[in-house]
Amino acid sequence: MHIRVAHHLFTDTRFRRGFDYVNWGLVLNKPQQHPHVYEFTVMGTKEYHTSITVDDVGHLLSATCDCKGGRYCKHLASSFILLSQQKKQLYMMQPYLDIPEDFNDQVYNISIHYRNIIQTCMLALDHAKVQESTDVLFEAYEFYMEQMEWLIDHGFYEHALELFEWMMDEFVSYWTSTNNDCQEMDFFKKQTQWLDALIDASNIDPLRIINDVLLWLQLYPEMDDAVINDWLVLLSVYGKNDDLSDDLRLLYEQAKDSIEDDMTLVEASYFYDHHRNHTRSYDLDTIKKYPKIIRHQVELAMENDLLEHALTLIFTQIQSRPKYEDIPWVSLWVYIKEKQEDEAGLKEALRWLFYCGETNGYHQLKAMVDRRIWKQEVDVMLQQYEQGVFSDWTYRQLLVLEHEWDRLKAHIKEHPWFISQLNKHLIDVDPDFVYEYLKEWIHLRYREFKDWESLQPWITLFASYFSEEQGWNLVKELKEHPS
Repeated sequence: MHIRVAHHLFTDTRFRRGFDYVNWGLVLNKPQQHPHVYEFTVMGTKEYHTSITVDDVGHLLSATCDCKGGRYCKHLASSFILLSQQKKQLYMMQPYLDIPEDFNDQVYNISIHYRNIIQTCMLALDHAKVQESTDVLFEAYEFYMEQMEWLIDHGFYEHALELFEWMMDEFVSYWTSTNNDCQEMDFFKKQTQWLDALIDASNIDPLRIINDVLLWLQLYPEMDDAVINDWLVLLSVYGKNDDLSDDLRLLYEQAKDSIEDDMTLVEASYFYDHHRNHTRSYDLDTIKKYPKIIRHQVELAMENDLLEHALTLIFTQIQSRPKYEDIPWVSLWVYIKEKQEDEAGLKEALRWLFYCGETNGYHQLKAMVDRRIWKQEVDVMLQQYEQGVFSDWTYRQLLVLEHEWDRLKAHIKEHPWFISQLNKHLIDVDPDFVYEYLKEWIHLRYREFKDWESLQPWITLFASYFSEEQGWNLVKELKEHPS
């Protein structure tokens, strides 16, 4: 995999956060010790250290981070983004496919348009086979994903299914035989959205989809257990049709042979039983490990106005520390408290929603509170920060929203590198403070990392704030006192 397409390794959320780190100047190059190894320091609440190794032309050989956030974390995302920006010329990857920007703008015949889609993907596949290089496959993959979205959005479900089948039968079979890119980029997981849309389409033959998935389970033993479960959960809706029971049973047997842990299919079995109207009792300790079952049980409880029971289920999924991925569960908590007209409980839920990273929680909370006592609510949040309830990121956001400039400056004095993130909020409040800390931050960064290239945008920013002359004086200082 070339570093120019490494964004496919990350979830959208992590990649967006990686851009934030780069834009805030929190990703620093370490002095290069080896021509193919790039090391970075990513400044968060603490320092994280990443390393990316590539070959002569920019193909990824390894990537590591010393955090505990999973293999492809936001710190690695930010490092890939900075590396790609800085080495754009060195690791140039020329596009092979010549796809016009208006490819989907004027479609008069969907059959002809579909053939053009397939021909474009086949061109990439043939080129990859001849050149024995999979770089072009990423171009075709991005094109394929765009076309699947377009076909489904415009109601061309039959053509979307044909494209999906061709991709899985022809394209992916070659790709998986050459390397593990599909596994690394969670290719199969990213197809779940298309399977979901096609199952919902009324004009698609259910048996065709069942047989497709049965074939793919046999073709791709590398498919992740969780993806198999997700696909079977979607297909379980066909359990309502008695005529498909034998075909579904065969599919489930194949799935059991394809997975490493039988417990992976608990959710799939649950929903199959549900659609077959076969009720089975589950205790809370058993099902709390399965979020799809919990979500369904919450919906059933809410339909029957068993709101306290729904909350009990929801709290099994909300982590002890606020996490971005918990926002859907916390949003349900908010909804129930609104329905119960529980003002104190609603305030607590909205605070937690904000702590998870949803700014709307803050705005909803402020909208429901008498402005005369709003400062009391802010004090509660500030006290909870001091108790370690939520992160520094949320704390900084709260200070900006509340215009708590003195607290924000005190925080920067404790964590000077965050001046790169927060200078825009303070420049009109206290330009002298920004002048001092931004200048010192640039000096410290240059002394430690000798990273002149990535400092240039910050020197430009400094000059735009204070004058071109001040910018040139700063450059002169850096060159005269490099250490």
